[in-house]
Amino acid sequence: MAILFLTIFIVIGILFAFRVYTYENSEFRKITGYSLFTVLTNLHIKNTYLLVQSLKYLQGEYKLLLNLAFPTMDGKRILDAMVIHESGIYVFNIQHKNGWIYGREQDDQWVQATDKKINCCHLLIRLLRRKN
Repeated sequence: MAILFLTIFIVIGILFAFRVYTYENSEFRKITGYSLFTVLTNLHIKNTYLLVQSLKYLQGEYKLLLNLAFPTMDGKRILDAMVIHESGIYVFNIQHKNGWIYGREQDDQWVQATDKKINCCHLLIRLLRRKN
């Protein structure tokens, strides 16, 4: 019985070490400097990390910029990510809202339904489904 627990503990340790190694060598870690603990405990940073990880499957050349601050008339505007791709410039702003987004990939506009209101939003990203 003790050997079984020891084996399970060793396997979990190896998997955790692999996870740490993978994260430490990721593009997100190199750009931001966030620790793995910060990524696991901060939902906004975790979602930004997942966005960057999903861009690994993007075809073509691109440049990724994270946590950009732009001056505005009433302070500054923070953008979570910007991708400069050969097909265009794409801006990502991650928001935490409860609700649903209705629409198809082919639609020019999608509908965002939250708890109390329904908004029409323009489709910003068709980047990952782009075919060469």
